[in-house]
Amino acid sequence: MSDAAASDALALAIRQALGRKPQRARAYWAERRQREPQCPVAWAMLADCELIRGKPHRTQALLAQARVLCPEHPLLDVVAARLEGQRQDWAAAEGHWRSSLAHRDAPRDAWLGLHGVLLRQGEAAAADALWRDATLPAEPSAQAPLLPGWQLHWWSRAAAAETIAIQAQALEPEVAGETLFRQARALAVTGRLAEAEALLGGSNADAVQVVVLLAELAQARADWPRAVERWTHALRFPPGELQSSLLLAARPSAAYPHLCLAQGLVALGRMGEAAQSLQQAARLGGEGEGPFHKLAASVAAAQADWPSLQQAWAKAIAQEGPGRELAIAGLSAAWRMVVLGGAEPAPGEAFFTAPPEVRAENARLRAGLEELRRGPLVAVPGMSVVRDAILMPHLPSKAEFLAGRPSLVMRGGVFDAAGRILPAGIQLGAADHQPEEVIGPVAAFPMLQGRWLLGAPAFWPHIGHFAFDCMGRLWAAERSGLELSGVLYMAGQAGVTAQRELDFVGIRNGANEIRKEKYQYLRDLIEIFTGKPDFMIADGPLRIEECVIADQLLAYDHRKGAGHPLFRDFIRRKVEACLQGSASAWDRIYVSRAKFSALRGPLCGEAVLEDELREEGYFIMYPELLTIRQQLELYRHASKLIFSAGSAVHIAALAQTGDQDIAVIGRFPGQRNFMRAAWAQMEAMGARRMVWVEAIQGMFRATQRKQRVFEAPHALDVERVKQALHAEGFVSSPSSRTAAVMPAVRDSFIERLNAEFPGESYAFIER
Repeated sequence: MSDAAASDALALAIRQALGRKPQRARAYWAERRQREPQCPVAWAMLADCELIRGKPHRTQALLAQARVLCPEHPLLDVVAARLEGQRQDWAAAEGHWRSSLAHRDAPRDAWLGLHGVLLRQGEAAAADALWRDATLPAEPSAQAPLLPGWQLHWWSRAAAAETIAIQAQALEPEVAGETLFRQARALAVTGRLAEAEALLGGSNADAVQVVVLLAELAQARADWPRAVERWTHALRFPPGELQSSLLLAARPSAAYPHLCLAQGLVALGRMGEAAQSLQQAARLGGEGEGPFHKLAASVAAAQADWPSLQQAWAKAIAQEGPGRELAIAGLSAAWRMVVLGGAEPAPGEAFFTAPPEVRAENARLRAGLEELRRGPLVAVPGMSVVRDAILMPHLPSKAEFLAGRPSLVMRGGVFDAAGRILPAGIQLGAADHQPEEVIGPVAAFPMLQGRWLLGAPAFWPHIGHFAFDCMGRLWAAERSGLELSGVLYMAGQAGVTAQRELDFVGIRNGANEIRKEKYQYLRDLIEIFTGKPDFMIADGPLRIEECVIADQLLAYDHRKGAGHPLFRDFIRRKVEACLQGSASAWDRIYVSRAKFSALRGPLCGEAVLEDELREEGYFIMYPELLTIRQQLELYRHASKLIFSAGSAVHIAALAQTGDQDIAVIGRFPGQRNFMRAAWAQMEAMGARRMVWVEAIQGMFRATQRKQRVFEAPHALDVERVKQALHAEGFVSSPSSRTAAVMPAVRDSFIERLNAEFPGESYAFIER
């Protein structure tokens, strides 16, 4: 039979099948087989009709008979491939598709079939190569007729989905619907979900394959209301027909649609209906499938059924083993039960519960936290190596959840395998660290292999906070003498979704953001002081093979800002080794903030001060434009350093040699109280002399919103600054030429503020 005749035959079969008239199609092909017993197309199409009717055994029998009369014909291989695909024997299906394509007059739809089977087997690269390298005519023509599905393929290579939909309008309605469905299917398996759904609007909305694909698309997009509606519709079809139409499922089964429906119902909070769907899935053998036990756990948690929750999670862990997503889901369930529901954790095989004596010990430690924070640093530093440590992320309290906002309280941390709080792992300084108990399916927590030094149970990407709150334990990298896998920090507090699930997406995105080039200075600091070129931020629950926990020897607290003598010696050695052989031509340096955005702290008039300090021989330094090593080099070799108060002071403290005079110009009234810890550190590290300069002329108040004093931009009184610096020996002349130009400078600064923040307006308030 010619290619054109085969095209006509297939088109007719498609029209009749899509018109939901399989009996009429079967009668047509049966009659044609009687008239033309040697016609392989008639045999193939009759076998295909039986497959559509859910009679695969008849399909197989017809194919066997046809092979005797006409052993080689591409359409027979096409139907055989479809049969094996329904049986989910993808390797056999691939063989039949390839056999069909080996024929000179192979139907072009066979390319689409092979493409789909390759995707089913996870061979995306091979599928893409097939799609890309297929031999196609320049355009459809009578001399090179294209079957409906292949017309679609030809259009899709260069056209958007909207163009394909317009082109399909030229076909007969049933064929156009099949064309659009095929393209939607191809788009769906390659992740173009929105385009796939848009195309399905032109398909037969009552056809099982269309209903199922629409349901799968809603499921993939987490559009739960539509997913529930569509799966409910899909479950009205016969099970075999429904199962054979599943496209996006990794392992299609009879239970899969019921599990999908249950997932949507759980997401919508319809737990009673979800329980019924799970019962139906269980009757169809769905208990062995991935989401079953997690969904059962969600239902149990909503019903406050703690024993059933434990049982479901024990089965889920046994089935899947440790993993991030499983651990987070289980932790969410435990958090809802214990924190929101007030349930008392009971011992069980799935959820961790510390022994009573450990819980009592933890309670005593928490009772003494305030004294620990107010007290001095440890006199004799120590460290320990904890095997199989548990890292609990920081979770919100019930009050924080009900208020809808997180707090700065850190309730997680690193615990030993028994759930015991490790005192050396409690964060001192600015953070409010109040470790609670270990909860959740610890057996599901992923294992972090290797030996890791705990940098801090928190992480501040702000360089000033990092220098104080995230470096106080790095001394152990040198003193331990152990080979470390890296330095470990913890991300911030997890969020909560509308469905009361813990949300770690935000803190994971934050951790990924810190991998970017603009945070290279953090990696530089860690490499200088530990020899490790990188670090890890734990953005979820973990178990740690070995965790080195060292006492914190520096904290953002004026009582602890000087740091422990051992820590100061450690810093000096590392900086000296880092800068060995370096030199700087600048003896006098002014550290400016003038290049920051207007709300990040530049002082109005700072550019004028820069000009006058240049005349005094000062180098104007913008630390954000330099590497950490370059900054340390400049600070170490200067004898006089003037700062516009900010985080640069913390980094300069690391490079003190005992020969530097330091002046710090406050940027807002009362800032010296914020700088007490940095002041203590600078003096302890060896600054020869420290001077504070307070010379604020006024502030720029926003008229559309409230501002705290330290948030508002301020103007500098340059004359008073020069006088103070002259009195302390930093400049030779106390005079300044700024009085006449300052009104224009303030007006220009207001224009800058208004340009940076459209819709806001600012007014200068003189102090």
